[in-house]
Amino acid sequence: MRLYRLIRSGCRSRKQNREKCYIGDNVENVEIAISYPIFYPVKKFYWTPDAINFTLMGAICLVIVLPIGEQLNLVLRLSLAFIFFIHFIYRLFTRYSTHKMLKGYIQGEIQLKPEKIIFDSKTIPITDIKTLKFYFYDWDGQETGISFRSLNGLLSNGIDNSITIYFVNGGERKVFFQRKKSDDIVLIKPLLIEYCKSGLIGFHDLITMLNLSYREVQELKAEYF
Repeated sequence: MRLYRLIRSGCRSRKQNREKCYIGDNVENVEIAISYPIFYPVKKFYWTPDAINFTLMGAICLVIVLPIGEQLNLVLRLSLAFIFFIHFIYRLFTRYSTHKMLKGYIQGEIQLKPEKIIFDSKTIPITDIKTLKFYFYDWDGQETGISFRSLNGLLSNGIDNSITIYFVNGGERKVFFQRKKSDDIVLIKPLLIEYCKSGLIGFHDLITMLNLSYREVQELKAEYF
């Protein structure tokens, strides 16, 4: 995520911690642009570690039933079994430090501003948008749960996040984006509040995204709503 600019009349010093400014000052004094890399999913076959493993297992089974010489059959079976074993052991231990295979590509970025949203070289004024639905799920390098049935990497690419734009004319567009850090929600908080005050996102969605406690919800209401 990239922070482009910050103009705040409420900050007492340029050297003041940005996150403290974001949380404590009046959001109405903020002009901010947040940027995320865009992820484009591509549906096709990928040679993941699991796919390679199952292919080797299938090849071993195929060799067993092939009507070939006993000696050649034995050589092929032993060769495939050795490759399968080496691949299995290697992936079993390296998956903890390996990212999942990226099933698509990252290109360009989506810029979120109070007055407009920009992506794919298109500028969408907020007046053309009826509702925004944000989905923050993971971030780059996040550890995922261990599966004993999979050899795929256990580190997330941070691309399971999205924003769905519902237009006034009835159309909609879903954009997947990549998050680099787990705490970047702090930087986008003022923008989410502005969108909520403009009616683009619901208050319940706002407090869910910010993961606020009951006390923090009451403070948010008192300060901004």
